[in-house]
Amino acid sequence: MLKSYFGGNDVFRVGGDEFIIHQPNIKHETVEALVNDFQTTINATHKNSVSIGCTCTLDCGNFDNAIKEAEKIMYQEKEKFYNDNPNLKRNLF
Repeated sequence: MLKSYFGGNDVFRVGGDEFIIHQPNIKHETVEALVNDFQTTINATHKNSVSIGCTCTLDCGNFDNAIKEAEKIMYQEKEKFYNDNPNLKRNLF
């Protein structure tokens, strides 16, 4: 789904269920809109939900920090989801 939505050449699997989507030469506002639309589509069409961490950087040498920031945001999203849905609570840490 990620490849069909964001483009096959821009999606990279980095872990079990963790992916990086590299979108060069795109505005931050456009990225946020795409991510929000994707998340809404997933949540509306599947029984599962997704937690997404999104960040943008213009500094290619700082790619690791961008990934760490996105991961931090993703875990905040997961925590918010489980706080909003206590019946689905699970131990994240």
